[in-house]
Amino acid sequence: MIGWFRNFAIMMLLLPALSSGGNFEGGKSPARIITAAMIREAGISRISEILTLIPEARFWNIDGFSWQAAINGLGTVRSPGWIVLVDGLRIDVEQFGTISMNLLPVPIETIDSVEVYTTPCMVEGYFSDAGLIHIHTTKPKEGLSLVYRFSVGNETGDPGPFAYTGREAENIDKTGPDVTSIAEYGGRRGFSRAALIVQNHHPTDPAINARYERNFSHDHPVQQGMAPVLNAGYRWGKSEHTLLASHMRLDDFLHMHPIGREAPVTMHMTFAGLAGSLETDNPGIRYRASYQALDLGKRRNDHRLDLDWREEELRAEVEVEGVGRRTKFTLGTGLDGLRISSGYELAEREYIHWKGYVKLLHAFRRGLDQSLDLMIVTDGDETALKTAAGWRWKPIDRINLGLSVSYSERLEGEDGGLWYWSGRGYDLLSDLGVTTAMEGKQAKTRRSTLDLTLDYTPSEAVGLRVTGGLRDFRGQPVAQGEEFDYRLENPSFFGANSVVLDAGGRAAVCGTGAQIHWSEQVMQRLDYSYWTYLGGNKRLGETWRAFPGHQLISSVSYRPATSFAVRARLIYRSAAYWRDFESIGVQTGNRLDAQVNDALSFDLSLLKNFWHERIRATVGFRDLFTPEYNLHPIGWSYNLGFYLTLGVYLDSIL
Repeated sequence: MIGWFRNFAIMMLLLPALSSGGNFEGGKSPARIITAAMIREAGISRISEILTLIPEARFWNIDGFSWQAAINGLGTVRSPGWIVLVDGLRIDVEQFGTISMNLLPVPIETIDSVEVYTTPCMVEGYFSDAGLIHIHTTKPKEGLSLVYRFSVGNETGDPGPFAYTGREAENIDKTGPDVTSIAEYGGRRGFSRAALIVQNHHPTDPAINARYERNFSHDHPVQQGMAPVLNAGYRWGKSEHTLLASHMRLDDFLHMHPIGREAPVTMHMTFAGLAGSLETDNPGIRYRASYQALDLGKRRNDHRLDLDWREEELRAEVEVEGVGRRTKFTLGTGLDGLRISSGYELAEREYIHWKGYVKLLHAFRRGLDQSLDLMIVTDGDETALKTAAGWRWKPIDRINLGLSVSYSERLEGEDGGLWYWSGRGYDLLSDLGVTTAMEGKQAKTRRSTLDLTLDYTPSEAVGLRVTGGLRDFRGQPVAQGEEFDYRLENPSFFGANSVVLDAGGRAAVCGTGAQIHWSEQVMQRLDYSYWTYLGGNKRLGETWRAFPGHQLISSVSYRPATSFAVRARLIYRSAAYWRDFESIGVQTGNRLDAQVNDALSFDLSLLKNFWHERIRATVGFRDLFTPEYNLHPIGWSYNLGFYLTLGVYLDSIL
């Protein structure tokens, strides 16, 4: 199957683009767009919550703070693998298989839109083989503007409801407060923005506070983050240049899959990036360059657990972009470099991956477009091929058909997971008493995909979509016989006794969606999706059982006036089973269970603007009419919650 995908994709890349007539339409983005209005109407208070707005994703949460997700069946719970871009600059927020989007130096108030790529393609010099999220920020209005945003939440439970109690209580029912302050200035040729992001989270849910307090600090555990952010841009003629810089400090509990527990860490992430275009006519020249350093520092814990890990990343791309009558092309080259600092004796501490890529968009004729993406990545010894081809055909006015195929490889270092570094001397697991035997040869991982879409617009008020896709994985590292010990009175670690480095398997995804404008004031969206594992490595299949097979999301927005809106959302997830935790019921006296039951949750948000939108308030109720449920065997138990966000927006005051 993998050979068929590869040969078919390469054949399509070599297909001569010969046609007559038609004009290039600009290459409409294949991404799902999440707007700033949608984010605000959903009552989103932290940036990682945006993942819950992606219908093609399976999302879960352990600590109530950082949401995790796999996009459209392209990743697994152990290796989501998707990429995050902010205004074209890649920011790596994944550590050992856990993605922490709350590390991003992006105030929610500055988000203009979010593009979510759910099929493999090339975006800003990166190949999105496991999905990609591209956050676009706003440019300040002319003059000086000030923004202050405050959000806080409260969840029922013991001793609740909605009672702020002292830290000695089992559950203080408190989320936040989170605060953002922004000062920005916009001019004719440039802009500048300075922001301060403050996050506070109290992980005191009864489902997780016992192991946090007994295992790590015997104090009230708190996740706290603070990040100053600087964003500036300058335009001269046709040239445009933007700068993004920040330093985030986050006291967190990083969940590490191989040990089944959290590692208390103090993260320090420094980021500086520059992107822009040069003053040239067609073709144009664009560039991007960034430096990122992430330090996983030690935080007090009873196990004296110290990850002893610092990574520095350097990235750069230069592109030539041209537009013809029927064709648009991008030709680029770049590098991705990584350097590791650790007290462990590593056989390899750094690498540089060089890449060259081309992206072609072609309009054969009106109503028929083709996209071709090709990337070659090499470390000097090994080479990886990444390719995708897509077609969009509009046979009649109200119907659009889409087909995309891809074949992609990842070099060993591109995945860069814990198994990769354990094989090079990072002996953290051994120091914790977790014995691991590697089976097979670690090499390039390979992934092939096939996706079909049908869009039908029977009227201006109604839009329908049907999708289906196949996934083929090869060379995936999968832990075998993994089990964790959760006797809280005598905490210990027990991990994988073997890891198969080259597992393979096949999966399928399908879905349907509808968007209906009942009137100018009422809009409804309905999305259903189904994921299933077709066959292959048994352990890889067991990781897929951690995804709910069925997911249904229905949302309704009602805006009777420009200053007031109501949004309701209903989510159904079928049951899921986490094989890694199959003994947890016995170990905890049935307090926890490997089976995550099906759940139906209902959220309600009310938005109100005052003083010509200078003051904006959002009141949210989450999990209304829903009994306690969780999304992970050892995760946060969700109850009725109340959330309040208040923002003051003073635009162009000078």
